[in-house]
Amino acid sequence: MTITLVNNQMLIEDVWIDGFVNSTTDISVEYSHNCGESVILSPTLSDVNVDNQLVIDISEGAYYVTLLNITDPQTIGKQELCVVYITEETKCKIEDKVAEECDTQLISYYVALSLVNNCECKCDKACKIYEKLTNLINDHECNC
Repeated sequence: MTITLVNNQMLIEDVWIDGFVNSTTDISVEYSHNCGESVILSPTLSDVNVDNQLVIDISEGAYYVTLLNITDPQTIGKQELCVVYITEETKCKIEDKVAEECDTQLISYYVALSLVNNCECKCDKACKIYEKLTNLINDHECNC
């Protein structure tokens, strides 16, 4: 499973989605936002774009995503991934505060979150880092 995050959308690619489009595979997607309650999506063909990517509208934060192959209920296939989406607006806020030397910890949290998309990790850790990042952005006034 490959996930791309762009323009408030999560684009999920996988051979199971190709099979879904070709009516050979039944799939389900379960995801949680910022370690909250899970959302279960039973996609339709209208949820898949022309590149056979499953499209889910999202907001900023950490997502724990599970793609299920439910073609055979006896042997359900499962793939899991944690990803983090940071908007351009938040990136600019981080840049402004770091440039003003207001809070240099921000860049450490941002870098840690960017690594989540490239490694297998526990998503609860990504949620905690994201929460710390947003708290630092929103709670600290620069007195530069």
